[in-house]
Amino acid sequence: MSKDASKIFYGPAEITLYDGSNGYLWCGYSELVDINSKNLAHKILDGNTRQYGLRYMLDAVLQQSDQALIDALVTRRATRQTIYIVGLNNMCKMSSVFLSHMPVREGDGLHNIELEASTETEANVVQYQNLLGSESQMEGPGPVGTGWATTGTSIDLLTSHLAGMGIEQRVTLGSGQYFRNDKVVPFEGARRISVSAYVKNLGAGNVTYTIGFDLLDSAGAVISGGSYDGSPVTLAASASERTTFSQWVVPSEPVASIRTILQRTEGSDAYGIDNFMTQFGQLTAWVNN
Repeated sequence: MSKDASKIFYGPAEITLYDGSNGYLWCGYSELVDINSKNLAHKILDGNTRQYGLRYMLDAVLQQSDQALIDALVTRRATRQTIYIVGLNNMCKMSSVFLSHMPVREGDGLHNIELEASTETEANVVQYQNLLGSESQMEGPGPVGTGWATTGTSIDLLTSHLAGMGIEQRVTLGSGQYFRNDKVVPFEGARRISVSAYVKNLGAGNVTYTIGFDLLDSAGAVISGGSYDGSPVTLAASASERTTFSQWVVPSEPVASIRTILQRTEGSDAYGIDNFMTQFGQLTAWVNN
């Protein structure tokens, strides 16, 4: 059976809302979040049908239903929301939309809350498998790739050591210095997080580093027990590899962002870094969305 091309997201997910006035609202889990697209068209004088746009529509029923959540949704009714839909192995973000909610009941069961939203702006609906998106490719005017931060030196964007992959980040890291990216990915439940990067030693001696991730709260602080690092990796001069790390996590509190990080553990030398990935579940072949 062929896949339904109109389905942008279809499956179980956690849902979190955000706006600048009210902050984050963790809405809990839905067994089925459906984000689909509908063709907007009209007939023209010669009888042909002409498309003039698409409408993207979200529908989800929350498992959680209590008065505090309903009150919080009412507060946000007149404020455009960013909706984060975090699935088992990807995330979808729906931006600048008004959200409606209503109570629903199946048979004699408890009341649940149904959420609905829609937009006709394509750029407002983005799906990520690699949570870093295009920032994984070290794009930007430099010297640091867009979305990245570092305490290193000798920073520049150079031709990638990977054939056909454009540019990479060059940075010299001393002991304890880092190269990292913070990405908003709100979730609460247990899940596997995996990270990887293509790294090349651009120096004359050995380099030793780790890659990993931190789980951050809404204030940008690392949550209790929320730092995870892979085993140290040592590369000889001019050597390169795809370094990977994967960890099952059970957050001690709601997570607002994931910080992906490469950190030097010994000495000081230059790195070439390209095609970083951060994703839920096991790592796949490299993707930037």
